Amino acid sequence: MLGRYAVAAGVSAPVLLVVPGPMQPLLVDALQGAGLGREPGVVLAPTAESLPASTRQWLGTQGHVFLNLSEVMAMDDDGGLLPMQPPEFLLRDIRADLVARLAALKPGPQVTLPPDTTWHKVSFRLTSAETVVCSAGGTSRQMDPGDFGMRSGKNNKPVLAWTFFTALLANGGRVGLNGGPSVSQRKQKGALSRHLQATFGLADDPIRWVPAEQSYITAFVAADDRPKAERDRWMREVTGRAGR
Repeated sequence: MLGRYAVAAGVSAPVLLVVPGPMQPLLVDALQGAGLGREPGVVLAPTAESLPASTRQWLGTQGHVFLNLSEVMAMDDDGGLLPMQPPEFLLRDIRADLVARLAALKPGPQVTLPPDTTWHKVSFRLTSAETVVCSAGGTSRQMDPGDFGMRSGKNNKPVLAWTFFTALLANGGRVGLNGGPSVSQRKQKGALSRHLQATFGLADDPIRWVPAEQSYITAFVAADDRPKAERDRWMREVTGRAGR
């Protein structure tokens, strides 16, 4: 497994290099064991004869791209290997499949991130009770509960997951819960994680429970940029609700 060819975060294809040994041919189960799955991928081999005809036929019927390196690579004056055509051309079929997969996602990500994006590269800044500025991949965007799918279908008000989200941002990405989270808090956290994953197309959980710290802690960067008066008013409201 050399890596993955991606068009967006969470939408990628595996790229395998296969080098046959002198005794046994490389069959389909060996490719699957190396990481080639049901979705189309890319298989590189030294020559066309590196794989049995039956395996090459199977790759074609499954939509995988097989590249014979002896035909697509050339040697430069220094003895290095260079592609004879741009990778964008050599991998055009797999890219078309990935773009189609990205367009077919239901619901698709509201924010398309660069392929190598992780939650650690995403930041959220709370700017008001119902606005957040998201920064990732060199761009920033102001978003509200509706952009995250966190408005009630009954009254259009933010759902409890949004309340949990703002609490995380207001506390720098941490919510401490001595004794552990309640059932309701676990549900709010789970709903928030799903909304964020769907919005940005990232599969990893952006929020984890850390037992040693008795806290939920975010993988993303969190900050509260609201005016001080608004932060103080919000804190009084939260403290008042907790005291009732």
